[in-house]
Amino acid sequence: MLTLDQYAVLLAGLNGKSGKDIKNIILLPGMDFRGREKWWARGEWRCRPHEGVDVVCCEDDAGEEQFLGEGTKVPCLLSGEIVALCDDFLGKSVFVRGEGYSFGDFVAVHAHILTKVRPGDRVVTGEEIGVIAPANGTVPAHLHLSLFRFSTELPWGDIDWQYLNSCDLSIFLNPFV
Repeated sequence: MLTLDQYAVLLAGLNGKSGKDIKNIILLPGMDFRGREKWWARGEWRCRPHEGVDVVCCEDDAGEEQFLGEGTKVPCLLSGEIVALCDDFLGKSVFVRGEGYSFGDFVAVHAHILTKVRPGDRVVTGEEIGVIAPANGTVPAHLHLSLFRFSTELPWGDIDWQYLNSCDLSIFLNPFV
């Protein structure tokens, strides 16, 4: 699994910046794993803890914020097979079933993107799988990343956010170590 800083380097490289240009990903309250506040609407709260991490901007070597925004290329969080795609409120969500992990079965969800992949495709960590979708109303363009563990075969054809929101929160893991 990757650290947040390692993912920042993948983002920078995929989007034509050297790894030195991007120092780290900035997470405001509510963007982080298990956060409760809506980062795009201060003072409003989620109905349940955030099951992932929202990536909106990075800090460069000069200490300046670099917003990712619409059209930013999205690197795959882990190597594996695309097992599902579903609509979400900004674009699509891509579900990647990880392969080669001796400590369990994982699915990485890359949400709010315009996809360049389809179910059955095989991808590797860092490979471009799409671009960040445009903003929608008060919610800015951003990348949402979730990671969950599963122990049985899931209904991949039916999986969507309604299904995930009905799952016990204990299946979700922080996508970054």
